[in-house]
Amino acid sequence: MLIEKNNCKKVINSYCDEFIFYSCSNSSEVKKDVPGRHSIAHSWYEEYPSKKMALNAIFFTDFLLNLNDASMENS
Repeated sequence: MLIEKNNCKKVINSYCDEFIFYSCSNSSEVKKDVPGRHSIAHSWYEEYPSKKMALNAIFFTDFLLNLNDASMENS
């Protein structure tokens, strides 16, 4: 898997756990300015996350899409 081959499992797990898949079962558990999957799906936000958080999500997605197979680069 590219994540393991690039030694970035901790970073990705941390981002996913804290910002995407955090526990959120109702509107009182929504973390302000954090684009959680469950809170977005249920429209529990009082306001949209900030531009900074939106950019962080875009950069994280770009990072994932541009992972290279590190083992192939060394051959």
